Amino acid sequence: MRKTIIIILLCIIQLGICTTINAAGIGTWNAYMAYHDVQQIAAAGDDIFVLASDNLYQYNKNDESITTYDKVRGLSDTKIKKIAWSKTAKRLIVVYENSNIDLVETNGEVTNISDLYTKSMTEDKTVNNITIYGKYAYLATGFGVVKVNMIDAEISESYILNENIEKIIIQDNTIFAKLNKWYVLKASVNDNLLDKKNWEKINYENEALFSEDLTDYNTWLPMVSQLKVDGPKYNHFFEMMFKNNTLYTTGGLHASAGMTMNYPGMVQVLQANDKWLIFEDCIDTITGYKYRDINCVDVDPNDSEHVFAGGRTGLYEFRSGKLINYYNMDNSPLRPAVDRGNELNNNYLMILGIKFDKDGNLWILNSQAKKANLFLIEKGTQTIKS
Repeated sequence: MRKTIIIILLCIIQLGICTTINAAGIGTWNAYMAYHDVQQIAAAGDDIFVLASDNLYQYNKNDESITTYDKVRGLSDTKIKKIAWSKTAKRLIVVYENSNIDLVETNGEVTNISDLYTKSMTEDKTVNNITIYGKYAYLATGFGVVKVNMIDAEISESYILNENIEKIIIQDNTIFAKLNKWYVLKASVNDNLLDKKNWEKINYENEALFSEDLTDYNTWLPMVSQLKVDGPKYNHFFEMMFKNNTLYTTGGLHASAGMTMNYPGMVQVLQANDKWLIFEDCIDTITGYKYRDINCVDVDPNDSEHVFAGGRTGLYEFRSGKLINYYNMDNSPLRPAVDRGNELNNNYLMILGIKFDKDGNLWILNSQAKKANLFLIEKGTQTIKS
């Protein structure tokens, strides 16, 4: 009887473990992308594709659903540069910074065209712009023009013109490839465009011809701006710390010789409910000093709402994501970096390490000052001591 009870208990425990594992999705990946800064909008019938913060999402006007895309959910790459919709092919072309190409359908199907990305060539493959002409997408590149058949999902032709093409316009079967504000290359789309002799370089100063069509952007931006696509606000991540089933992240950087990235100051928190909390970040207007390159963070062991963060521009104290104190050379012993010449001020006051001890005291590393120092804020106080 005792053996039977033990076996039953083991089965219950095993079932509970399996259930927990399945619920947690162990063995699967998730991507947390920013969709904050709207860059392009492409209307696609009942759907709208939005390029925001170099990432892609889709909004359906009928059911108001939002579908996000990333490498976990279909895309072949990261850092999208340009998008454009073809009504004829009923596909969205997605071009990445590295010249990789995806075609996306409204049902979520993604087809990759990697030929340009994988092509070994000395010419500059950077894609500067996209022009849709029927089922074709014409890509303006650093070496010429690439013609993509969006129905057959293939590169039809590449025209190596040995010129950096900024933009392309096609009117009345004539293609105009802009070189700069003075010159364009002109050709008929019915000619053999592989032959450079069929391209004519002409003087052309009609900048209006190459004006970007912002109809979709201007039409849908007011609505898109109201959408709440969950995710971080910024794509930059540096230090991450997991405490209390919560992920705290910063987005600055500091390397040797004082190199910084000048990233906006940020503390972004992934909470247990899989929602993001963005700490107050318009701090420049509060302190009067730059808020940049936050690279360390720690949480009060006695109060999870009480958080400190440090970086290139001082020490910041938050409660529930709101700034409550800012420590600098004017109100504390913290000192600015000495290698900034006449810029000995709070814009270069390096806090590159902070840590709470088990008693709730905060230890602070003030780097690159005349004398590197370790400071302390004792539990329950707001005074920095050396």
